[in-house]
Amino acid sequence: MSDHEGRGAQVDDEEDVDVEVEVDEDDDDDDNDDNDDDDAAQPAAPPPPKKPKIAGKMKRNSDGDKYLQLPGNKRVTIRVFKGRVGIDIREFYEKDGKMLPGKKGIWLTEEQWNAVMRSQDELKDTVATALDH
Repeated sequence: MSDHEGRGAQVDDEEDVDVEVEVDEDDDDDDNDDNDDDDAAQPAAPPPPKKPKIAGKMKRNSDGDKYLQLPGNKRVTIRVFKGRVGIDIREFYEKDGKMLPGKKGIWLTEEQWNAVMRSQDELKDTVATALDH
């Protein structure tokens, strides 16, 4: 039996849970401290822009598992399966008005997910420069 079988229908009993994710955009450090002799005559520079926060909505499925809906009928679901916490990234399909998990997906253990998260800066940089080769 695969990791996503046997969990029952995952109907969208949507209970919203606020999650804030801080998006790290390139901070251009344009502070030019070499020209300090005429500060009084120049208007004060606006404060540097703050990093935007994107509020995502975690929801709960009929099993009580929290999930984040992604584009293209994909979800990231945090669940316990066989006594272990895991992250299930899976494609869903609709049948009889219910969203059900498909076969396409991957189950990551908490250890594997943490390894991805520890490498997120390197992964982000690699994605950003992937077409430069």
